[in-house]
Amino acid sequence: MKRGCSILRIKDTAGIWLEELPAIQQKFIMDFSSRFTSATSSRSGVHDSLATSVVTAEENAALIQPVTDEEIYTAVFQMDPYKAPGSDGFGASFYQDHWPVIRDLLCVAIKDFFPYWETS
Repeated sequence: MKRGCSILRIKDTAGIWLEELPAIQQKFIMDFSSRFTSATSSRSGVHDSLATSVVTAEENAALIQPVTDEEIYTAVFQMDPYKAPGSDGFGASFYQDHWPVIRDLLCVAIKDFFPYWETS
Protein backbone atom coordinates (compact mmCIF):
# COMPACT_ATOMS: atom_id res chain seq x y z
CA MET A 1 0.00 0.00 0.00
CA LYS A 2 1.41 3.37 -1.02
CA ARG A 3 1.60 5.88 1.80
CA GLY A 4 1.08 9.55 0.93
CA CYS A 5 3.55 12.14 2.09
CA SER A 6 2.42 15.24 3.91
CA ILE A 7 3.99 18.15 5.74
CA LEU A 8 2.78 18.25 9.31
CA ARG A 9 4.72 21.30 10.47
CA ILE A 10 7.40 23.77 9.36
CA LYS A 11 9.52 26.43 11.03
CA ASP A 12 9.08 30.04 10.07
CA THR A 13 11.95 32.51 9.74
CA ALA A 14 11.78 33.27 13.49
CA GLY A 15 12.17 29.58 14.33
CA ILE A 16 8.56 29.13 15.43
CA TRP A 17 6.85 25.89 14.45
CA LEU A 18 3.75 26.29 12.27
CA GLU A 19 1.38 23.35 12.62
CA GLU A 20 -1.97 24.61 11.35
CA LEU A 21 -2.62 23.91 7.65
CA PRO A 22 -3.62 27.52 6.75
CA ALA A 23 -0.45 28.88 8.38
CA ILE A 24 1.71 26.32 6.56
CA GLN A 25 0.01 27.13 3.25
CA GLN A 26 0.48 30.87 3.78
CA LYS A 27 4.16 30.37 4.64
CA PHE A 28 4.72 28.44 1.39
CA ILE A 29 2.90 31.11 -0.63
CA MET A 30 4.88 33.93 0.99
CA ASP A 31 8.18 32.08 0.50
CA PHE A 32 7.41 31.29 -3.13
CA SER A 33 6.32 34.87 -3.80
CA SER A 34 9.44 36.34 -2.22
CA ARG A 35 11.68 34.06 -4.28
CA PHE A 36 10.01 34.71 -7.63
CA THR A 37 8.86 38.33 -7.40
CA SER A 38 11.22 41.13 -8.27
CA ALA A 39 11.33 43.95 -5.73
CA THR A 40 12.81 46.31 -8.32
CA SER A 41 13.06 46.51 -12.06
CA SER A 42 16.73 45.49 -11.96
CA ARG A 43 18.01 42.10 -13.02
CA SER A 44 18.81 41.04 -9.44
CA GLY A 45 22.48 41.95 -9.58
CA VAL A 46 23.19 40.62 -13.07
CA HIS A 47 25.67 42.99 -14.66
CA ASP A 48 24.21 44.60 -17.80
CA SER A 49 27.23 43.62 -19.89
CA LEU A 50 26.53 39.94 -19.16
CA ALA A 51 22.83 40.08 -20.07
CA THR A 52 22.54 40.80 -23.76
CA SER A 53 19.33 41.18 -25.72
CA VAL A 54 18.45 38.11 -27.75
CA VAL A 55 15.51 39.63 -29.61
CA THR A 56 16.00 42.85 -31.56
CA ALA A 57 13.47 45.69 -31.44
CA GLU A 58 12.37 44.82 -34.99
CA GLU A 59 11.91 41.14 -34.12
CA ASN A 60 9.96 42.10 -30.99
CA ALA A 61 7.68 44.38 -33.03
CA ALA A 62 6.94 41.48 -35.39
CA LEU A 63 6.37 39.04 -32.52
CA ILE A 64 3.76 41.18 -30.78
CA GLN A 65 1.59 41.64 -33.86
CA PRO A 66 -1.80 39.92 -33.78
CA VAL A 67 -1.77 36.40 -35.20
CA THR A 68 -3.42 36.09 -38.63
CA ASP A 69 -5.80 33.47 -40.03
CA GLU A 70 -3.09 32.53 -42.54
CA GLU A 71 -0.59 31.86 -39.73
CA ILE A 72 -3.13 29.70 -37.92
CA TYR A 73 -3.88 27.78 -41.12
CA THR A 74 -0.16 27.22 -41.74
CA ALA A 75 0.41 26.02 -38.17
CA VAL A 76 -2.55 23.61 -38.29
CA PHE A 77 -1.50 22.06 -41.57
CA GLN A 78 2.19 21.81 -40.64
CA MET A 79 1.30 19.47 -37.77
CA ASP A 80 1.66 15.74 -38.30
CA PRO A 81 -1.92 14.44 -38.40
CA TYR A 82 -0.91 11.12 -36.84
CA LYS A 83 0.83 12.42 -33.72
CA ALA A 84 -0.75 11.89 -30.31
CA PRO A 85 -3.76 14.08 -29.51
CA GLY A 86 -3.33 17.32 -27.60
CA SER A 87 -4.71 18.15 -24.17
CA ASP A 88 -8.15 18.65 -25.74
CA GLY A 89 -8.15 15.03 -26.94
CA PHE A 90 -8.11 15.95 -30.61
CA GLY A 91 -5.21 15.17 -32.92
CA ALA A 92 -4.11 17.48 -35.72
CA SER A 93 -6.04 15.34 -38.22
CA PHE A 94 -9.33 16.46 -36.60
CA TYR A 95 -8.52 20.13 -37.19
CA GLN A 96 -7.21 19.45 -40.70
CA ASP A 97 -10.14 17.25 -41.75
CA HIS A 98 -12.75 19.65 -40.37
CA TRP A 99 -11.03 22.91 -41.27
CA PRO A 100 -13.86 24.27 -43.46
CA VAL A 101 -16.35 23.85 -40.61
CA ILE A 102 -14.24 24.93 -37.61
CA ARG A 103 -11.97 27.53 -39.24
CA ASP A 104 -13.80 30.67 -38.12
CA LEU A 105 -14.40 29.59 -34.52
CA LEU A 106 -10.91 28.13 -34.15
CA CYS A 107 -9.29 31.32 -35.44
CA VAL A 108 -11.35 33.45 -33.05
CA ALA A 109 -10.43 31.19 -30.11
CA ILE A 110 -6.72 31.24 -30.95
CA LYS A 111 -6.67 35.01 -31.48
CA ASP A 112 -8.49 35.43 -28.18
CA PHE A 113 -5.81 33.35 -26.45
CA PHE A 114 -2.91 35.59 -27.49
CA PRO A 115 -2.60 39.02 -25.90
CA TYR A 116 -2.28 41.99 -28.21
CA TRP A 117 -0.20 45.02 -27.35
CA GLU A 118 -0.84 48.31 -29.09
CA THR A 119 2.38 49.29 -30.87
CA SER A 120 1.53 52.94 -31.44
